[in-house]
Amino acid sequence: MALQSLKFARSGLLTAYLPFGRSVPALATFMGEGKPSPNPIVLWLAASPDPMKLFLSQSFAPLRRFCILLIAIVAVLFAAGAFAQEEENRQLDVAKQSLDQVEKELAAGAFDDAALFEVQKRIDATRGDIQRVTDALAPRAQAIAGRIEQLGPPPAEGQPAESAEIAQERQAQTKARQPIDEVLKRASLLSVQADQMSESIAEKRRDLFATRVLARTKSLLDPTLWFDTLNEVPRRWAATKNLLADWRSRFAADQRGFLLLGALALALVIAWPLRRWVQRFGQQYFAEQAPSTRLRRSAAALWVLLIITATPIAGAVLIYYGLTAPGLVPERALPFIGKLVRLTAFVSFVAGLTRAILAPGRDSWRLPPLSDEMASRLAPYPLYIAGIFALAQAILAFLDVIGVGLAPVMLIDGIAAVAIALTFVLAMRPAKEASEEVESQPAQREDLWLASLVRVIAWAAIVIVIAAALAGYISFAFFLAAQMMWLGVLGGILYLLLTLVDDLLLGWGGDKRLLKFAKNTVGFQKSRVEQLCVLASGVLRLVLIVMAVLLAIAPWGVESGHVLGWIGRAFTGITFGGVSFSLAAVFGALVLLIAGILLTRGVQGWLDKAYLPRTRMDDGLKNSIRTATGWAGVLLTIGLAVSSLGFGLDRIAIVAGALSVGIGFGLQSVVSNFVSGLILLAERPIKVGDWVSVGGDEGNVRRISVRSTAIEMFDNSVLIVPNSDLITKPVRNRTHQSQLGVVRVAIGTGHEADVTEVRSILLGAVASVPALLANPPPSVLIQATTDLGVQWQLTCNVPSPRQVASARSELYFAVLKEFQAKNIRITASSAA
Repeated sequence: MALQSLKFARSGLLTAYLPFGRSVPALATFMGEGKPSPNPIVLWLAASPDPMKLFLSQSFAPLRRFCILLIAIVAVLFAAGAFAQEEENRQLDVAKQSLDQVEKELAAGAFDDAALFEVQKRIDATRGDIQRVTDALAPRAQAIAGRIEQLGPPPAEGQPAESAEIAQERQAQTKARQPIDEVLKRASLLSVQADQMSESIAEKRRDLFATRVLARTKSLLDPTLWFDTLNEVPRRWAATKNLLADWRSRFAADQRGFLLLGALALALVIAWPLRRWVQRFGQQYFAEQAPSTRLRRSAAALWVLLIITATPIAGAVLIYYGLTAPGLVPERALPFIGKLVRLTAFVSFVAGLTRAILAPGRDSWRLPPLSDEMASRLAPYPLYIAGIFALAQAILAFLDVIGVGLAPVMLIDGIAAVAIALTFVLAMRPAKEASEEVESQPAQREDLWLASLVRVIAWAAIVIVIAAALAGYISFAFFLAAQMMWLGVLGGILYLLLTLVDDLLLGWGGDKRLLKFAKNTVGFQKSRVEQLCVLASGVLRLVLIVMAVLLAIAPWGVESGHVLGWIGRAFTGITFGGVSFSLAAVFGALVLLIAGILLTRGVQGWLDKAYLPRTRMDDGLKNSIRTATGWAGVLLTIGLAVSSLGFGLDRIAIVAGALSVGIGFGLQSVVSNFVSGLILLAERPIKVGDWVSVGGDEGNVRRISVRSTAIEMFDNSVLIVPNSDLITKPVRNRTHQSQLGVVRVAIGTGHEADVTEVRSILLGAVASVPALLANPPPSVLIQATTDLGVQWQLTCNVPSPRQVASARSELYFAVLKEFQAKNIRITASSAA
């Protein structure tokens, strides 16, 4: 046995050696004979006295070098793996030190919002390092886990033992996985620590926001607030004169004012003649060169926004550098000048957005369906609000330069908040009239509920702003007034972008060049291109709306990653059965439910009005898709709302089990109709538009819901049939198999009539009725002959079963008219 093993090993050694091209003397002899004989190579190796000496001989030098190289490669790979794992541990050590340092800083002292934001950026960077370590190790861990899974579990006690090779391989893989699992677990723990610190920072920022905004001071009606402000004037007038004197001296020194004069002249050219020329040039280009679609208006509006915003900003920046480059501004006044530039940019943007959307004086370029008079009435109010806000901010920036107390700041904030609120009050009347003007146009009525909701929210915010300013919560009043303005700006931007997206994509859907390109390249027809454009428009609209919502809530101290956590951590309520109930959780679930249902209804409306009309589906399939989408969205929303309350699937299963008895008895018919409705929507034996007979009633199916089906009778009444009756009872569907209707006319003639002439008259009568189809061709059959005469049956088709009765009547008129003209006697016959 040992000799055989040695021979086998030497044969394997030679097999590994042969590819290196070295010749063995006996090999050529063996291969040249071509006849069966003992392998001389094997005999030669078996006769060798010492295999190790043979391996170390000169003949086996290539094999020896290959083995050494293979061992070196394996050693380098193991060393690289160990080094990589050591590097990953080092990265986690650095991340741990960084998180510990941040934790100590948070526990040490108070932070303002800016400092907390910087700390959050450090945590995010550390979390990124941890994630990179996890991403690097996860594939290796998965590969090892896959190998162990292929090996299978070790045999249980009493089963046959596995081979030593399998057991050794499993042990090696398990040993290799252990250090990787340790690093991954450590990375997971550090990720949890980073998440907990991020939540803590978010809570601190929200607390700071609430403390800053909801702090109570003196009311605007409090005389001491005005007296304290007046007392500040004499003490700060000296600082103002010193600042102005410093400014005057800088202008008088040398000739540094010439640079400012040049900047002023250039800014004036940019802000007035250049702006007007570029704006007029762009609109002329869009009017003459752009395609005559709605995209021309929305693109021109975007151009107007860009030009009206950019030119004043460019002029303000020129003036800023004309002041600061030669050193004409004192160091302490630089923040004030920078603030003026930013406020100029803000007011210019509001002006550009207003002119882009309302286009006063240019009715053909206006995006909303408003008259020129209404647009001209609405246009000044956004500028008034932006101007009040900018003036207040400019005064506050100047007060920061000269240094004042709290009373003037509170007074200016309060006056600005009330002024903004009152301006909104003045704007509400033309806004309501504009809504009524839109309401008079039937094509624009679908968004009126949104306009009404916005007006209600605006009035509530106006009342709160004024009440808060008078009650002493001036910071909150000013913050809320600024948010009203911010939401108005966001609404205008969103409206402009949504209009641009719709005009761009839906306009492309009808572009002849795009349709030709799509047909020649991928074979898409016009309807399919329109469907893709509508889908892309819907997706982009959703993205824009989500971004607008995140921007709207950002000033309230809420970041996009903390929205759900903010809702869940509002309050801690009562724990019952392992589930925590709280007012905030219930309110959040209710908001989620309402938002989900509104979103579902919006998707259904989009399907009905935008997507499904551009498909070739029949009305029944469209109704099934719409209904299924509605119920899927409602069920998903209910599941999310219930899960947000803390109900897991196990608890829902327990509740469902407890209610199963009640469902089995009290709600049996409701559940049966629900399941039958799902079957109808899935199998579609009956669809919307079908002509059906249920019992002794006939009519057209108008709506299929999950509980019942509405059938419109021919007397304009509506028959509501439970879905279970349509599944369990016989129902005649006249339009299920074919859309063609069959008209049968039975008539009898006397024996004296010429049968060839009668047949010609019947076929001629078919040709004289326009509703009857020539294909399939009509047929004339003799059913029987009796003592009275010959019994005829005429069969033909109409496009729809609903035309059978009227076509049969017209056909009878035509046949009887010809029979009377030819004096053909009519005998009794039974209708078919």
